[in-house]
Amino acid sequence: MALSKKLINKAIKRIQAEGSPFTPDAYREAFCKEAKLAGVAVQDCMGVEKFIPTLSKDLQKQIKEYRLKTTDELVRFLITQLNQTKSQYSEKKVKKLAHLFANALTPSIASKEHQVLQKTMTKLTTNPTVLMGTEQIENEIKSAISLRISLDKESLKEIIKPLDGVMQEVTLRLLKMIETSNTSNSDIKEIKQELKKYQHSDNDLKKIHDKIYTLVDSFEKGTQVLSQELTTYSNELKEMDKKIKRLEKELEEAKKDSREDFLTKLYNKRALEEFFEKKEAEYKRHNTNYSMVMFDLDHFKNINDTYGHDTGDIVLRSFAKILQSQIRKEDILGRFGGEEFVALLGQTDINGAKAFAEKVRKNVEQKRFMHKKERMPITVSCGVSERKQCNSMEELFALADENLYKAKNGGRNRVVG
Repeated sequence: MALSKKLINKAIKRIQAEGSPFTPDAYREAFCKEAKLAGVAVQDCMGVEKFIPTLSKDLQKQIKEYRLKTTDELVRFLITQLNQTKSQYSEKKVKKLAHLFANALTPSIASKEHQVLQKTMTKLTTNPTVLMGTEQIENEIKSAISLRISLDKESLKEIIKPLDGVMQEVTLRLLKMIETSNTSNSDIKEIKQELKKYQHSDNDLKKIHDKIYTLVDSFEKGTQVLSQELTTYSNELKEMDKKIKRLEKELEEAKKDSREDFLTKLYNKRALEEFFEKKEAEYKRHNTNYSMVMFDLDHFKNINDTYGHDTGDIVLRSFAKILQSQIRKEDILGRFGGEEFVALLGQTDINGAKAFAEKVRKNVEQKRFMHKKERMPITVSCGVSERKQCNSMEELFALADENLYKAKNGGRNRVVG
């Protein structure tokens, strides 16, 4: 009994360590591995091996060559042998095979008899010669084996179902105790008392129950040490929390100081505003003229809605590269927000700015923006303004915005200035 309990505990630990679902097949495989390691011979773990000695040496040799591992594989093999060499088997051998199949249909976990299984088992034991028949008996045996496995699985579920609530409650209580470690020792004792009172009738259920009780007992012994460690960790966490808040503040300040658009790598709105101020200062001090172009990708919302935001981001980055390919070193490019971009062109009049905008527009119109072998219709509208035509920087900006609006209303894919 003690050895069996030890093997069960090791089997459950093996399943948990491997991360496998707790199924009858997984439990049986884990249990048999532990039994083999312990040098214990378990009848149910022998699988094909327990039936091999009852067969002829020729069949044993073939089974070894084919590396048959499961009872189901053995059944299919033997039925195939019977169908191929019916005349070679004596009535005595067929009777042995029939009893072998009947034993394979006996559930290893389920306790209730099943009418279909009993019918097939009775047919095999009372009339072994049915094995010499057609494929119908082969299919019937296969179906019966599948049914037996299904019954074992359902029985195991029923065995462990009563413990689901108990294990959930124990887990929640233990977590709560860790959070409030000052009272955890008395709480664990209370759980132990409740587990002592818990009634169980099934032998397998009792084994699992005993394992949970042992687990709680070990928690009780380690609670005091855990409480001291948690106090230390709590102080360390407070210090870490202070560091995290400080780092978050520094990160926020770094974002404010950033002058680059994260997506296109062009200047962002904050940087553009700084360059506007510099251009305006040069204009007022040295009368250095400059122009401004506002770009807006046409129907960009439809691109996002139709092809997705990831594709939309690719379009924005591609447009930024087109802009970069057309500017001079002294020109300034930036993403003003969304699908809007701005170019500040130093020492450039309205005609030069319009020529620049037209180059960009044609490049966008001709570029093949592709999505899964489908070309996307991408165009851009442009609004242009010149500083000498305006009374202030604000008026310059407003005029470019107004011309962009005219380009949009005029049919899009055009330059207005």
